[in-house]
Amino acid sequence: MYNSCRISVLFLALLSISLLSGAATIKKGPYLSRVETDGVTVCWVTDVDEPSKVEYGTSRSLGQEEPWNLTDRKWDYVWEAGGPEELIAFVQVRLSGLEPDTEYFYRVHTGDQQSEISSFYTAVTEGKDFRFVAYGDTRPTDNHRLVVDRVMQTNPPPKFVLHTGDMVSNGQQWPDWQGFFDWEAPLLKKFPFYPSIGNHEHNAENYFTLFDLPERERWYSFDYGDAHFIALDETPQYRGDGGQRNWLIQDLRKNWDKAYTFVFFHHPPYSCTNDMGRRMGGVDLQQKLGPIFEAYEITAVFNGHDHNYQHNLVNGVHYVVTGGGGASIHPVRPRAFTKKAAAVYHIMTVDIDEDEATLTAVKADNGETVDRFTIPRRDTPDLEYE
Repeated sequence: MYNSCRISVLFLALLSISLLSGAATIKKGPYLSRVETDGVTVCWVTDVDEPSKVEYGTSRSLGQEEPWNLTDRKWDYVWEAGGPEELIAFVQVRLSGLEPDTEYFYRVHTGDQQSEISSFYTAVTEGKDFRFVAYGDTRPTDNHRLVVDRVMQTNPPPKFVLHTGDMVSNGQQWPDWQGFFDWEAPLLKKFPFYPSIGNHEHNAENYFTLFDLPERERWYSFDYGDAHFIALDETPQYRGDGGQRNWLIQDLRKNWDKAYTFVFFHHPPYSCTNDMGRRMGGVDLQQKLGPIFEAYEITAVFNGHDHNYQHNLVNGVHYVVTGGGGASIHPVRPRAFTKKAAAVYHIMTVDIDEDEATLTAVKADNGETVDRFTIPRRDTPDLEYE
């Protein structure tokens, strides 16, 4: 957030652009973040200062609306490809008071511009079955488009999406984000999106401005149904962060009673890619995080960075590399702990029910199953401390 003086300057500059350019423009979105049983955040990007709002309801006739809170504006300068510096606004509107596991229809407005009507589902309550999807290492390529198309064709559809990082080639460059949102548009407007930061995001302010991330943003957690989810920032500059490690342990302790716990971050602790540097790159993560994951009986860990599919099983913890989201594929070389590996573009679907989680890797181009395995519901008696 900028201070009040900064916002005033940006407001005047943006207003000048508005007067010169005429009609408001919805640059990117809408897209969805932070879904709960009673709410969701609707986001979009615009280039002018005009009144903005979300219309929504349980039918296509909508009927309710929520304005953009003017005290919570996000502004930034970005650079268009081959063009001049441009000032744009990042709009985030929180819808609340919704009913659980209910389909809502919505569209967004800025000035005289409006989006098409789309829909989303609020989160299910505990005890209800649901599906989510995970993938990572996307680029604006035809293979990325195949991955998005595969998610859209998944039946039943997912309730939300996890991304294991490296959404773009260079997070410091706004045109890269334009490409990401162009390719992901049909998915992002329908399924709430939970990212983790990768090395190619380059610690960019764009990442933190674009997404409505919970808590500390770099690392965060959320609940959905009977499951608990934890996103970490294990990029090199934060890999040794003691605050993050302490937060992780406290979060796991507080949420021990959840039947399933999934952790997702970019760099894999265990790798069977055919690149020695990458295979060695996770050794410190094995030592730092492995004992924590084992002690707290993590259901599965999702990673990216290696552009392929891997299912590695180490000391009872399933480590799944799902980095086949669009970037050039890396060859695999299975190791002793590898259950399955394939150099393919793919998505990972995860189905949660009262007894087990079923994880299925699906090829992006034809929907063929690459791998499928189940993990039983976790028995969580009270933890004892000496």
